[in-house]
Amino acid sequence: MNLKNFIVVFALLTIGFSFAQPIKIGVKAGLNLSNCHTSMSFGELYNNKLGYHFGIIGLLNSSETFGVQPEILYSRQGFVGGKTEYRFYADQAPSYATPVFHFDYLNLPVMLNYSPIGKLSLQAGPQLGLLLNHSINLREVSGDISEFEDELTSTDASSLSTFDFGLAFGAQVNLQKWLIQLRYILGITGIAKNGEGIQNRNLQLSLGYFLK
Repeated sequence: MNLKNFIVVFALLTIGFSFAQPIKIGVKAGLNLSNCHTSMSFGELYNNKLGYHFGIIGLLNSSETFGVQPEILYSRQGFVGGKTEYRFYADQAPSYATPVFHFDYLNLPVMLNYSPIGKLSLQAGPQLGLLLNHSINLREVSGDISEFEDELTSTDASSLSTFDFGLAFGAQVNLQKWLIQLRYILGITGIAKNGEGIQNRNLQLSLGYFLK
């Protein structure tokens, strides 16, 4: 499935719900605090990375208590690796750098809303992500890695999964046309195609506004 088909699926889903119930359309943006989970022994070397997200949201309330909230979001996330030693020749002094992994996704969460009291909504639902871009930056470089820097910071995404599937959980406070949202996304599928156990983790804080 390419980007065009991905957007068409979202549009059809939204249109289908809109025929059944009145829909509110809005926009939202906010911060990501992302990382990854791994079952590998060096997983403790990964650190949080600050990113951002923005996009369009729809709200379809079937009653005062229950509703569905589909969204389409651009999200920059990833993680910071631990300080890594690079030695390119046997007799070379080691060089060190901290790699920062960036992943740009087009994410499609479809959240089920439950409003137990007043303006508070509890949310849960699936999220499908489409990888748009990938890059690596090096921080805290010591030693000479210039000869191999292009290779170490390659943007080749051929070894990465095109799609990312996860489960999202959170809460939302609705203040007339404004909303404040806190959400945690638990990646289920692996980031890499080879099946290695590395999944995305992302904590989002968002501010939104309904246009109608």
